[in-house]
Amino acid sequence: MRKVRYLFWVLFVLFLAIFLLITLFFINLKYLPHKAINDLYSTRDFIGKIFDRCYSVQAAAKGPQFKILKDRICVGNVNSSGSKFTMKTFEGLDPKTFREIGSYGYFADKDTVYYNNILINANPLTFRALKGYYAKDASKIFYKGLEVDADYASFEMVSFCCGYARDKDKVFYYQKIVENVDPNSFEKIGHGYYKDNTNIIYGNSIMTDVDYDTFELIEESVYGANDKNHMYDTGLLVTEKNYK
Repeated sequence: MRKVRYLFWVLFVLFLAIFLLITLFFINLKYLPHKAINDLYSTRDFIGKIFDRCYSVQAAAKGPQFKILKDRICVGNVNSSGSKFTMKTFEGLDPKTFREIGSYGYFADKDTVYYNNILINANPLTFRALKGYYAKDASKIFYKGLEVDADYASFEMVSFCCGYARDKDKVFYYQKIVENVDPNSFEKIGHGYYKDNTNIIYGNSIMTDVDYDTFELIEESVYGANDKNHMYDTGLLVTEKNYK
């Protein structure tokens, strides 16, 4: 009889615990927006977030952050609204060979390479960061995890701050090709302006109606320049000397 009572109470407590977990699950579904749930932790991992030793939510941080535990890698990222930063176990990473590559969102283990938690097709043994969001392995160039259509052997960075790179045939601006620019003569002027042997470039565009020979920077301005005919601010034609 005593064993029966003991078994009854064990089953009762187990049932009660399961009931409470299910109740908490549906309270979350009912009172939190689905987007918020998915941003903080996917609904299907609701039970997992209770027991996940990596799990934490804090004020938004910039880019992924990592924590290495004995048996797992904790990886965090900002949610889509930019309001919260969630850290949780990243399944499949090998803690013994895990490494962060550069400081722009790349990480890898012995088998895989990721950019901002997204698997990319790269060789983890040869993968390394370049400047900014550019990176490469033994055969490919990447920008923010996407493969760049560049000549591997001649690819090089032109500017760290402004996303410019080039190979023997093309000039790139944040992975996009800047059309009709000569990569061999492409060089920095300053204030965000660049030039080749015939053009003045700002961003990913060739500036029009610019007098090439007289174009110069306005030193007291952050983004200002002029030529014999016009004045410019952030690559745009202006009519007043109103630079910040």
